[in-house]
Amino acid sequence: MLRDQEDSGALSTRRVEILLTLMEDSEDLKAVFLKTLRSRLHSLLENHERNIPSPKYWVLTEASNINALQEGGTFTQTLWKKIQAVVTPILAQLVSVIDRDCNLDLLLDVNCGKEVKKLWLEIFGSNEMLDIPLVKVDPNSESETILVLSHITAERTMRSSMPFSWRIRDILDELMMQTQQRESK
Repeated sequence: MLRDQEDSGALSTRRVEILLTLMEDSEDLKAVFLKTLRSRLHSLLENHERNIPSPKYWVLTEASNINALQEGGTFTQTLWKKIQAVVTPILAQLVSVIDRDCNLDLLLDVNCGKEVKKLWLEIFGSNEMLDIPLVKVDPNSESETILVLSHITAERTMRSSMPFSWRIRDILDELMMQTQQRESK
């Protein structure tokens, strides 16, 4: 579901390893990451729910869908497939944003200071600082891919040394534009 501009597969494998390590919930950093990930995913799912008709009746809708029931085999399997069809693209979108320019690497980098990791988690937890756009879920498409953005120079992927550096730059650019507009008035 996620695809990197550099499509060797090494970045995807590394991303999965990092996520699995961060989901172990064994120390403070990992616990905060996991809590924030759950919170952001929950928020994105709530936003998705606001955009669908009759969200309170999704189980009834699935139960009434003969094709889905035949494909799923059992009612439980049909519901599980529906949940996966909704959650997977939203989680993929979330991961594509937080791992832009190999941003996730910072959390496990032993050369990265605690302050930088704390800043990473604060930005990740802030809806104002880090907007994660809602991906349009197409229930009929299993092969839809989401591109993980990164800067590639001479066949090498740029890795962040500052958490969400691309987002910080965007915010600074916005502030510069606002300042220039005020000065020109």
